[in-house]
Amino acid sequence: MNKGTILIVDNHENHRLLYSDCFSHKGYGVVAASTGKEALKAYKGIQPTPSCVVLDLRLPDMSGLDLMDEILKVNHGVPIVINTTCSPDRAGSRASHADGYVVKSSNLGELTETVEKAIKSRKRD
Repeated sequence: MNKGTILIVDNHENHRLLYSDCFSHKGYGVVAASTGKEALKAYKGIQPTPSCVVLDLRLPDMSGLDLMDEILKVNHGVPIVINTTCSPDRAGSRASHADGYVVKSSNLGELTETVEKAIKSRKRD
């Protein structure tokens, strides 16, 4: 059963593979991108609209916060979960526009819970 599609944006291939595997096992379709430009192209091509975007802040071609702004211009209703090594206080106030914020760790429980909570929250809106 497909619960929707998660767009994973992370410049580290091992993270993209790990998260893709995790969300696939939870019943989601997964599209992964390594750059902001690739993510925007993928986002605009996914039909129906992704259920959630999991976004790293450090990308090779633009900041994750700039990418978040671009995605929200296309669809202000998509849930975005920031998943990064930066602590929230270092990310700045723009990060508060995301639906969730997770500091990367080897335990994916917090990430999956935050994504599922963000999706459910947006569905109620």
